[in-house]
Amino acid sequence: MRQLLCFILLVLLAYGGSRIRQKKGRLSWFEHLFATGFIFCFFGYLLGPAGAAVIGESMLLELQPLIVFCLGWIGFLVGMQADLSLLKQVPWRFWWFTLAQNVITVVAVTLIFVFLLPFFGLEGRERLLVALLIGACAGVSSQAIPAMAHRNKQSGGYRLLQVASGLDDIPTLFLVMVVFAYSNRAGDISGFWMGITWSAVTLSLGLGFGLLFYLLLRPRARFDETMAICLGVTLLCSGAAAYLHLAIPCMGFAAGFLIANSPATKKQTFYNVLTVAERPIVFLMFLLAGANLRFEGTSWLIPLVIYVFVRGTSKVLGGTFLGKRLPDEVPKEQSIGWGLIAPGPLSVAVALDYVLIENGPGSELLAWIVVTGALTGELAVPYALKRLNPQTAERQAT
Repeated sequence: MRQLLCFILLVLLAYGGSRIRQKKGRLSWFEHLFATGFIFCFFGYLLGPAGAAVIGESMLLELQPLIVFCLGWIGFLVGMQADLSLLKQVPWRFWWFTLAQNVITVVAVTLIFVFLLPFFGLEGRERLLVALLIGACAGVSSQAIPAMAHRNKQSGGYRLLQVASGLDDIPTLFLVMVVFAYSNRAGDISGFWMGITWSAVTLSLGLGFGLLFYLLLRPRARFDETMAICLGVTLLCSGAAAYLHLAIPCMGFAAGFLIANSPATKKQTFYNVLTVAERPIVFLMFLLAGANLRFEGTSWLIPLVIYVFVRGTSKVLGGTFLGKRLPDEVPKEQSIGWGLIAPGPLSVAVALDYVLIENGPGSELLAWIVVTGALTGELAVPYALKRLNPQTAERQAT
């Protein structure tokens, strides 16, 4: 009975939070955390074993299927953005900007943590995996700042930011898929071919589940029918990835990619589901991510500060420097790198996925750094909007 009540409580919290209407205009940092849902990471921490223990350790184990489902859903959302008909319209210079600033951030953060993690007892395979995944999470950028800048009529460089923050997820998912594939302990395959094999399995199964969804969904299906098929296929896809110890968001991405490139008559029905179910499920993932957080003492504040500083510096300086190479897209006075400062929900999903697969000190440290770092990045959004285009912000203030 307690498990059922806990499940109902989490769902009601997530659904209720997603229904709060956003205030128009500039938001404070607290209002922004509510609008994006990241405040629910904090609520989850208070409810979890490290807080009031409403959700205990045993209950977290029983809630793992729900966590698995949320991670697959995040992958679906990212995959639905990879519509080839739209991606073909993206200028090559936008691809260059996105990949370059992403690589700068991933490499900088990964190298720092390769040297830092031994001080926290991580060596060998676990040290490399955690460093790579922290770097991959650092490369992700949220679309919240571009959307808010456009809403506040800070239009300078908006199109570039919108494209870059959306495309940032793709190289991150590719790196995460490869890391999970090469770290997979199932089977007798080893070395180079192990990574190739499990990467191929991840993509093939994801596309297969996307095809299953496409075949089950008839044109102009009713909303409730579409919702049931969508949730069922997502859970099936996510469960297969979890069982094989593969990257759950990556398999969900492959399924969403296939749906995004299906005929418009079927694709539109899925978009209708997204408008209703997207935010509640993402908020639910934030609650579960917060409940899985552990804080092992003040020494863990050191890697958090380093992560936030190195990631923020790489995004701001790297993005701004590269933006100066695109004078037709970015005004000279604009520091466009500030538009990439917020990490977004995919980074939280990757950290939570590793917690499910590798339950140990490395996974706990990874979750603490990435989830808390994402919260810190979201707190900086109101300030980033002012720095993004100071002249526009001054005109609005007057």
